[in-house]
Amino acid sequence: MKDKCKIKKGDIVVLISGRDKGIKGAVLEIDYTRQRVLVENSGEVLRHTKPSSKYPDGGIVKKNLGVHWSNVMILDPAFKDSASEYCSREVLTRIGFKFDEKGEKFRYAKRSGEFIGRVR
Repeated sequence: MKDKCKIKKGDIVVLISGRDKGIKGAVLEIDYTRQRVLVENSGEVLRHTKPSSKYPDGGIVKKNLGVHWSNVMILDPAFKDSASEYCSREVLTRIGFKFDEKGEKFRYAKRSGEFIGRVR
């Protein structure tokens, strides 16, 4: 069963807490069972691995463990051009849902009211 997550794959998000706080990146993948999102340029750690078929020599390998989805906020589409690689809270927004005149559900930015994307 999927838990609720308002963030979707491909969204531009900013980390709001943790070691990589303030870094902007696109969502690469969402793990619904562990409630984690993989964001580019963040969440990378070094792991010591034994030799295996995947890593025949073993050694130190970089892995992207991701971050909990409560630690990211979506970048407001109205401020997307003014945001640099490191973003502050002024360009972030929460996500809301509305229905259009056809009855289709879509996501919008609560700060600016701009359209983000359709929901199935």
